[in-house]
Amino acid sequence: MEWVGPIPKPVASAAVPNLVHPGGITGDVAADRYQQYLDPAPEGIDARWAWYGTNGTGAGVRICDLEKNLNRDHSDLGTVKVLNPGPNPANDDNHGTAVLGILAGENNGFGVTGIAHDASLYFAATTSTEGFSLEGAITRCAANLQAGDIIVIEAQTVGPNTKPAEDRAWSSEGLVPVEWYKPAYDAIKSATAAGRIVVEAGANGAEDLDSADYQTGNGGHYPFKPENDSGAILVGAGNSPYSGGTNRAPSWFTNTGATMDVQGWGDGIVTTGYGDLHPGDADPDDKNLWYKESFGGTSGATPIVAARPRCSSRSFGPSTGVRPPRPNCARSCATRARRRPVAATSGRCPISRRPSSSSTMTPARCRPWRRPRCRRPAAHTTCPSR
Repeated sequence: MEWVGPIPKPVASAAVPNLVHPGGITGDVAADRYQQYLDPAPEGIDARWAWYGTNGTGAGVRICDLEKNLNRDHSDLGTVKVLNPGPNPANDDNHGTAVLGILAGENNGFGVTGIAHDASLYFAATTSTEGFSLEGAITRCAANLQAGDIIVIEAQTVGPNTKPAEDRAWSSEGLVPVEWYKPAYDAIKSATAAGRIVVEAGANGAEDLDSADYQTGNGGHYPFKPENDSGAILVGAGNSPYSGGTNRAPSWFTNTGATMDVQGWGDGIVTTGYGDLHPGDADPDDKNLWYKESFGGTSGATPIVAARPRCSSRSFGPSTGVRPPRPNCARSCATRARRRPVAATSGRCPISRRPSSSSTMTPARCRPWRRPRCRRPAAHTTCPSR
């Protein structure tokens, strides 16, 4: 069952500028923050190119975000169908608002525009009014979607090297993807087997998921071994052009390993929520007009990747008569050739490859994640239909 609540929309302030293009805030093209992740590669994923194609805006697609809470009244979000049981209102709503803005912020001429802005948005609370249930939220998402629709998992869990919260160097130190937790893994496997595309945050624990720590204990459950693949697309974080570091190099906090499929921006993401970016004369006390200057982590990378399987699948959808791609095909299109042989280099993971990059190789623990983009050569634009 799903519940759609009334969503009164505030009148948008004419002073809120368009953050899609550079120079929208003050006219300073060089200094103004904007949604640079929409730009062509190598900086972004070339989303604007996809918007001109068939179904490039996500029309006819359902995307379900899975996390704690959201602000359904934000002026830059359309209707969000919240699945029962609803979120615990005591939980902060900024994180979910930021993720939904990246996925499908409205194309309304002000604020942000989501990568798949014509998609239908769903939300399943991991911590609901009935308590915490990660696997329950995944199952609810899958039950309300159809084959080819997308589940976005915005959560992380404790792993073998997770310290008590008070002893961590940062809040996510040692945390790992949720499929390390067997009930969540089972729910993901069921969802992908039913044709749902599951895009899972790779977590911010700075862990090497290829290490022996992830091949022992845990009740014999080792999801990061290739033979135990859940079918989800696992997303790591890479430096953005705003980071001050090397663009596309893995972010310092991201988990790494052969199980990681692809990367998205790990910092510098302009989106909805939080309120540290008050463009124009927007009321700083009106949270429905709040924006974020630099959202990030694998939390920010994941929705960038999640919107991409649909924005790039320009030949799929009702208007074409072609059925949507299977989950394994969507992942193949997003991460094509990511497991080619690698040659050794020194130091931490070097620049992560993209589809159009050279064949420079990287060490085994730094398997070449791709940062996806929507534009591809003709030979790479389609996957077999079912």
